[in-house]
Amino acid sequence: MTIPVLFCIDGAFWQHVAVSIASLLENNARNTFRIFVASVSEMDGVEVTKLKSMIERKGSCLETIVYSQATNYHHLPTHSHLTFAMYLRLFMTEYIDHSLDKILYLDSDIIICSDIEELWSFSLGDAYVGAAREPYNRRQREPLGFSPTDLYVNSGVMLVNLKQWRADQVLPRLLDFAERNQAIIHSPDQDTINSVFRGRICDIGYQWNWQALFPRFAPAELGLDRETFASLRLMPKLVHYTSKYKPWFYRWQPHYKEIYYKYLAQTPWAVYEPPDRSFANFPLRSIRRLQRAMEWHLPSFARALRNLKAGSDARS
Repeated sequence: MTIPVLFCIDGAFWQHVAVSIASLLENNARNTFRIFVASVSEMDGVEVTKLKSMIERKGSCLETIVYSQATNYHHLPTHSHLTFAMYLRLFMTEYIDHSLDKILYLDSDIIICSDIEELWSFSLGDAYVGAAREPYNRRQREPLGFSPTDLYVNSGVMLVNLKQWRADQVLPRLLDFAERNQAIIHSPDQDTINSVFRGRICDIGYQWNWQALFPRFAPAELGLDRETFASLRLMPKLVHYTSKYKPWFYRWQPHYKEIYYKYLAQTPWAVYEPPDRSFANFPLRSIRRLQRAMEWHLPSFARALRNLKAGSDARS
C-alpha cells in the first residue's frame, strides 16, 4: 500500500522533518509512502537531495512543493514556535495532486512509533478531518464558542478528506475565518480548522497524537482509564513534541526525548550539536531532567507541586 503523507516546513526544519520521516519509514516496512514536503519559499537544494536519498533508499518517494501564493496572507498571526508554515495545511487542496482523495498530514515535530495502516484505514465518512482531542488551553477557546466538553482537536496529526474539502470548497471559508478572527485566535491554524469544520471532525483517539506533555496529566484529565493511560504512556503509537519544549534543544527535557535522537541517527543530519548547549544551560537542563523523572515516577506528587506553584503565582 502506498500512503500519501504531507509535511509543511520552513527553512529551519530539514533535520526535524527528516527525523519524522525516518521514524515513519522504519516502523512501516509493509507500506511505501508518497511524501510531500511543502514550503512557502524556495528550498535548499542540498537539503532536498539529502532527504530524497534517504527516502528513496527505503523504497518511498519525495515530492517537494513551493506554494508561494500563501504569502499573500503573511499578515495572519504567528507565534514564537508557530511559524507561517502552519497555514500551508489550509491550502493543501491547491497544491496536492487532485487524484488523491485522502492524505495524512503530520507536523515535523512528530515521531511515528508504529504501523500507521490502522490510522490510514480510519473511515471519515463525510467528515473533513480525523484528529485527536487537544486537552490544553480550554479557556482560550471560549471566545470561539467552544465549551470545555466540545470536540476540539490538535491539528498536528490529521487524516484529511481531500475529496470533501474540494467538493465543499473549504479554502475561502478557512481564510475568511482566519482573517476575521485574528484578535481572538490563539493557535491560529488549529482554531481555524476546529471552528470552520465544527461538527465534521472525527476523533481518532490519543493513541495517534500522544503529546510529550501527556505524562504530566492524570488519566481522568484526558478522559482515559488508568490501564489505557499507562499503556499509551509506555508505548505510544505516535509522539508529538508540542509547545516550545523541543527535544533538539539542550536545555529542554521533554518526555520521549531519547526517541528523537534514536531516529536522528538514521538520517544524514546525525552529527548534531544543540544550538543552546552551554555550561550556562547545564543547571536548567539538570533541573528539567529531575522534573521529568518526577513526572514519570511520581506523577501525583509532581502535579501537586505544579498546582502549588500555580496557586502561589496567582496570589503574587
